[in-house]
Amino acid sequence: MLVLAIDTALAQCALALWRDGQSLAACRHAMTRGHAEALAPMAQALFAEAGLAPAALDRIAGTTGPGS
Repeated sequence: MLVLAIDTALAQCALALWRDGQSLAACRHAMTRGHAEALAPMAQALFAEAGLAPAALDRIAGTTGPGS
């Protein structure tokens, strides 16, 4: 199962691609604002790094908590 994990809590924006418990690619940028604008370009770069297409996703996981 391919999962895109997204964390925009606090002062960072982080994404990771996981398949069957193994990290395929990850990226993180420190930022206090602009998380929403940063997500799409970061996700595009993440998929390119992993050599996968977004259509291959099975699940999207996101954090809850303070932040954007």
